[in-house]
Amino acid sequence: MSKADFSLPPLQRSRDVEFNGEYICGLRKHMLPLQLLRQHETILRSIATSPAGILRSVPGANRTTEQLKNAREGQLGAFKDDRFPYPRISRWCLDHPREYVSLWPLFAKIEEIFQATLPELYERQRQLVSRINRDFRLGKSNCFTAAQLNREYDTGAHRDNGNLAGTLSAMVLIGGWEGCLFGLPRFGIALKPEPGDLVFFDPLQVHGNTHLVSGTRTSLILFVGKGLVGCGSAEEELGRARSRSFPSSERVLKTSVRIATDQDQAQLEKGKTAPSIAKEFGLTLGAKPDEESTVNKSGTTMRKIVVAITGGSGAGKTTLRRQFTDGDNGAETRTAVHECWFTNHFECCAQQFKHQEELLQHQQLPGEHNPQRGVCAPYEVKWTLFKNGTAVCGNAGTGADSNGNIDAINFAIDRCLAERNVVIFDGVMASKGLVDHLQNHAYPNLGVVWVHLDVSPETAILRVLKRRQERGEMEMSEATKQGVLAFRLRGKAIWAYAKENYFRTPARFVIFPEGKTPEQIYQQLSTEVQTLVAAEEQNIVAA
Repeated sequence: MSKADFSLPPLQRSRDVEFNGEYICGLRKHMLPLQLLRQHETILRSIATSPAGILRSVPGANRTTEQLKNAREGQLGAFKDDRFPYPRISRWCLDHPREYVSLWPLFAKIEEIFQATLPELYERQRQLVSRINRDFRLGKSNCFTAAQLNREYDTGAHRDNGNLAGTLSAMVLIGGWEGCLFGLPRFGIALKPEPGDLVFFDPLQVHGNTHLVSGTRTSLILFVGKGLVGCGSAEEELGRARSRSFPSSERVLKTSVRIATDQDQAQLEKGKTAPSIAKEFGLTLGAKPDEESTVNKSGTTMRKIVVAITGGSGAGKTTLRRQFTDGDNGAETRTAVHECWFTNHFECCAQQFKHQEELLQHQQLPGEHNPQRGVCAPYEVKWTLFKNGTAVCGNAGTGADSNGNIDAINFAIDRCLAERNVVIFDGVMASKGLVDHLQNHAYPNLGVVWVHLDVSPETAILRVLKRRQERGEMEMSEATKQGVLAFRLRGKAIWAYAKENYFRTPARFVIFPEGKTPEQIYQQLSTEVQTLVAAEEQNIVAA
């Protein structure tokens, strides 16, 4: 599919297209917060790891292996079609339930925009999806059952024949790229969505992308699978799988399907569904299929607190953290390998390079090179639990700074929240990503105390110099001094960003200038934390 397939210039503003009274597509500009997308970009790209399919449902539109050598795809949610006699949850959701839950606020925001901008179509879709058991919905959604992830995927022209008729798909894009217009060639329509935009379209109409010229492009498409209509609960479907009870319309004898049936049963045996995952993480779901409202009141959940301490080197973050952890008493450090996004790494010819010099050497080799900045790579994340019931998103020595990656820090915070009620962030690597992560965190009853330790440049340098001398290290170089000053400014910038962009409640913002002792700061912050813990718990309403 190319620009020649389109008779109209690409739509770049919000507009809906209908044909014979049926909705075809629409573009919603600047609807999703960019920080929400950036927060989830690493996870979304890590889902799409399988080589992209080359077969298309439109004659003559198949792709070649060479055309799709860099394309990857992946799935979220529940699936059932002619190949799989039983509903199945995607393997990624089964293997990464915490990361799956962290995406639910993004799904909820998309559904919220759907309801606000296309209310009649939203209600029609909600009624259609009410025929699908909640065990096989996408997260807390009332309107979608699954999601497709595509990376650098020139899909070509195709129809999504497995989608439920009468429903719309919703597409979000992340990255920076040239080319790759989204189009519906039958109507001569092309759209040019950008990060932050939403595209709603009829998936049974022929659609696809033009050629990706350059850059990285991740698409997230939420949709409704028709094969799930009429399925029972996960428990009922597991009973069918155990007894190999095939309805007559599904009595397929091909060996591949029999093998798939065994895989279905194995996944059903794990018992992982959206409701069970929600229960595991203390969340509640939306309305059940037989209820009229899309929002129902839920019970309460235990409040958990994050104390996010910002400030540069020498500000006193580690000293304050040790006040909270009773001197790091009973420290138990844990680790896990997690796929993290490294913006300063490179990828070329399916190889990863930590340093630009390594990449340049590689490019001297014969062959075609298409280097890209930024890679997903495994990283050993650390977090520590303490005897008094607190946790820090790092080790007991350098704290959060022991995780030298922003994604790793956010992952460590999630692990800490799973096991403790008070979590400390105490690193110089505070970031906008940390603020956004907490703003959109899946845990519904989260309180945050934002703390800034504001010391002068002179005090910061003197404290770092004293610490180095106590360790028997040499005098500070000018580069080290400049680094101390840079981290001080970084702490102030993130503090300002949090005050301007963190709207979730309950929250406290407390700044401490020079002059107070660590004990005095701790006493005041302890009062702030106890106030949040003792406050009337939120009555969480499902999105």
